[in-house]
Amino acid sequence: MFIVGLPLCSPLFSEESHAWTPPPPPADEFEWIQLTSGEWLKGEIKSMQDGELEFDSDELDLQTFDWEDIAVIRSNRKTDVVFDRKKSVISGVVSVEDQQIQIQTTKAEAPVILPQDTVIGLAPGGEKESDYWSLKASLGMTYRSGNTDEIDYNARFTANRVSALSRYYFDYLGSYSETEGIETSNSHRIESNYDIWLSQDYFLRIPFFEYKRDPFQNIAHRVTIGVGLGYQIIDTGDTSWSVSAGPAYQYLRYESTAANGDEEQHTPAFYLATEFEQDLTDDLTFIAFYQAQVVSKDAGGSAHHIEGRFEIDLTSKLDLSLSAIYDVTTNPQDGANQNTDSGDFRFVTSLGYEY
Repeated sequence: MFIVGLPLCSPLFSEESHAWTPPPPPADEFEWIQLTSGEWLKGEIKSMQDGELEFDSDELDLQTFDWEDIAVIRSNRKTDVVFDRKKSVISGVVSVEDQQIQIQTTKAEAPVILPQDTVIGLAPGGEKESDYWSLKASLGMTYRSGNTDEIDYNARFTANRVSALSRYYFDYLGSYSETEGIETSNSHRIESNYDIWLSQDYFLRIPFFEYKRDPFQNIAHRVTIGVGLGYQIIDTGDTSWSVSAGPAYQYLRYESTAANGDEEQHTPAFYLATEFEQDLTDDLTFIAFYQAQVVSKDAGGSAHHIEGRFEIDLTSKLDLSLSAIYDVTTNPQDGANQNTDSGDFRFVTSLGYEY
């Protein structure tokens, strides 16, 4: 067997695989990764967390790879490298090869060399603030006409900021419905939290924040703010499961109240949250989220937000989301001219764009 123009003794010819192997690309204005399959990609490393490396390619757009599938990295950018269970950080120019990561710092002539499997996070060192962020906007609409004119809107906006030692999450979820020109639902919920990693498994959530408005649940404004401790139960490339809990404070203003009822409630609270996410296939992800807030009986007793969602990747940036959402309050307060149901269920279909 021979290859035209290339002798069999060439170092670019592998006798074991009987295949030609290209020379490794240099680190230049781009970053390069090689998968364990031998494929090379050129682009930009976004981050590595939860056992997954996000890599932005001009041709393939944003791609996600399991950290264990990364054989080689070549980069000229300063990068924060998080390793071991104590979340130690080393900053420098990074390269990966032979299951080792090499970090060339500015403080030492010799690079720091660590086993690749001890690394639990990578974050490019802040050349652009946008390097740390990922944003997603989703919108859905249903219109019916004929015997009954009905229109439903739903919208969602999510922002994530991931760095080597912390993560920030923001989520807005809203819905609005009309039937025969009469408003039948108008719900808005904002959740925001900031996590600081204390170790590979534990994180401090400071603060936790939630805002909710739903006049049809007799909630004009409900604000909950607190702090908590979280634990990462599972953290692999395909599956993530975390729990968090802690004390909080809640302010609640009713849309209306019955005679002699208090319009406002101020109460201590306790919150508990858990989130599960699993990649079922390369293009299908399942997400489950549950949150409970326990307060005084006069302020509702306890409020529960339950959500199950399937996200189907249509393209690298566009996906279809199918969500089942259930909000329930154990002791809802009736308004001046209405009886308030304890629960509200919605099934939401929307298209999302990630950027």
